[in-house]
Amino acid sequence: EYYRIITAFFLHADINHLVNNMLILYFAGEMVEKRIGSLRFGLIYFISGISGHIFSALYEIYGGVLVATIGASGATFGILGALIVVMLLFRKKGMRIPVYRLIIMVALSIYSGFTSTNINNAAHIGGLVSGVITGLVCCLLPKKYHVNSNKKGVSGAV
Repeated sequence: EYYRIITAFFLHADINHLVNNMLILYFAGEMVEKRIGSLRFGLIYFISGISGHIFSALYEIYGGVLVATIGASGATFGILGALIVVMLLFRKKGMRIPVYRLIIMVALSIYSGFTSTNINNAAHIGGLVSGVITGLVCCLLPKKYHVNSNKKGVSGAV
């Protein structure tokens, strides 16, 4: 049932789980999307979500640990990973949060997952790593492929 890899990040355990993911998307996602555009943001979100669930499945298979795999946490951790990349690459262009604060926040979130029950840290870590890699690729594409934020539309072919 491979479709569960995608459909699982549209389900959440409870309202707190949903609200936490939406808050991360609202604050971190806005900064990432503003720098790289909506298309690349969506790409990072979906690749990170899928990667998080695949990493979680592999962890279950090879680690023998069964954890519920629902929610968009892998995707949101991917957005946080992309935000770290964006902040490092665009730090002179108006990024106001120090990178070390974001890294500490992500590290504390992962630590919290290891010390709590019913948290799928494998999905978090898989999404984070995927977000860093995909974010780096998206940020390093030639300028002609970046969305022009001053005008509507795209400044080059996408």
